[in-house]
Amino acid sequence: MERLHAVAGVAMWPFTSSLGPIFSYNLLVTLALALSAWCAFLAVRRYVESPVAAALGGLLYGFSPYMVAQSQGPSPRHAGVRPATDVAGLR
Repeated sequence: MERLHAVAGVAMWPFTSSLGPIFSYNLLVTLALALSAWCAFLAVRRYVESPVAAALGGLLYGFSPYMVAQSQGPSPRHAGVRPATDVAGLR
């Protein structure tokens, strides 16, 4: 997990230096939820034929109350990690 913090810090450096750390943190959390929803879409897409159903499944997972509540904590480290590892394991 420490590598993920370093990668996130380097990726958010332009936003942090120009727009401030609060904006950078909010952007990172929002992107983590969106990445989680996208990876869930990819995982569901393997099992259903309809892309609309897969998109709905991804949205329900990525922006569910559980994921949003987890992202509000002091360290939202795992918000986008679980579906990404699931998709990587499916290939």
